[in-house]
Amino acid sequence: MSFIKIRRKQITFPFSFVDMRCTYQLLTVLLFLSGFQAHSQIRLIVLDQYNLKKGDTLQASLSSHVHLESESAPRSTTTLSTDIHLFQKSKKIDLNPFISADHTLLKYKPELTGVAFLEISQRSFGAYSKEEYLANLKEQGLVPIAKQLESILNGKDQVKDTAIFYTKSLISLDKNKPFSKEPITNDHEITLKSNPAGASYGDQLSALLTLRGKPLPNAPVVLYVKAKSGNIISELLSSDADGMLNIKLDIEGIYFLQHLFIANVSTNNEVSSLWTTFSFEFLNTVHKRDTYAEFGF
Repeated sequence: MSFIKIRRKQITFPFSFVDMRCTYQLLTVLLFLSGFQAHSQIRLIVLDQYNLKKGDTLQASLSSHVHLESESAPRSTTTLSTDIHLFQKSKKIDLNPFISADHTLLKYKPELTGVAFLEISQRSFGAYSKEEYLANLKEQGLVPIAKQLESILNGKDQVKDTAIFYTKSLISLDKNKPFSKEPITNDHEITLKSNPAGASYGDQLSALLTLRGKPLPNAPVVLYVKAKSGNIISELLSSDADGMLNIKLDIEGIYFLQHLFIANVSTNNEVSSLWTTFSFEFLNTVHKRDTYAEFGF
């Protein structure tokens, strides 16, 4: 897992139960083009390849870092545990033996063909001052969360954040085969309901956000897109009354859907946070744009 610098608009990211609406306007995109640079660094697991060919190795960086860390306040965290599996149809393959000794790299050569899901679950711990913790949230655009926590957290104790990061990635060894559209039964999960294979610019995909096995309505979800150039832009989405999301495919690259849920805050500043991310690659197969393909024009 590496730090990724993001070009994005300022987003508003409240707790899960607050209904949000977001507009993605041309003016905002022009801010990306003018070089607006965010200071926050988001925790995303980027696979070396999402569409594998026979004989390719599935590889991902698992380096530990802080999901709330910014360039102005560097701080490390401790990864408490890592658990990795590959799901394909009814098969569940344990990939933990294929993690490097220092738990920073996964390398595995799949023997199966077809579409599969790589599931990575990591638990980490970090300690911060109240000011640092809230400032880092605000730098990521999570201002409403920071404001609500400001009235809950006390200024005497350090904030001790125990975070669970759950990442599910769609990988394919054969684009023509269907994939499962059902949750893997994780407590906090995003499940893609339509296939990005064969899609074109302007197409829309749907996804379901669940918490403890139930759809999570009116919840803010951040969409990050890593374009082929390496630039990352973001948009704030919101699930509907049934927990469904719509994702418009405007840019070729890696798509990440990410949701944060604050599970618990104790009186001595012990925070339990749950992060879920779903990633897939969109490769346009129908036509190419003439200009500004990276930005969806």
